[in-house]
Amino acid sequence: MGFDRRELVTIPPLHVASRWDSLDGARQGLLSDIRQAKAAERYQPQA
Repeated sequence: MGFDRRELVTIPPLHVASRWDSLDGARQGLLSDIRQAKAAERYQPQA
């Protein structure tokens, strides 16, 4: 229907909204793990 209306962007419908919420939560969790001020312990010099 979006193409018939000549919409520039057509996004497929998501029938289960909780799947989007789960994906977004996982993405935000991953980003918080990636954005750290220091490197992970496995990258620290051995004492």
